[in-house]
Amino acid sequence: IEIKNGVDATLAIRKSQKCIGVVPVIICISDDKSNQSVEEFTVAGADGFYHKPFSSGSSPLKEFLGTYFEFVD
Repeated sequence: IEIKNGVDATLAIRKSQKCIGVVPVIICISDDKSNQSVEEFTVAGADGFYHKPFSSGSSPLKEFLGTYFEFVD
């Protein structure tokens, strides 16, 4: 098993999606609030980036999930 950081894992998922024909939604959640981190994940192919901690109430993450999944309310 190869251990990857989040950016490398995102790149690997995006590369493998071409082989399997599936486009997964990749959401990154981190306590790193640097602009560099957000940019690295975005360039790697992440669909969203959210900072920890976040609440379970109305939040940007909940709104984002609602655009992809009907069951989020």
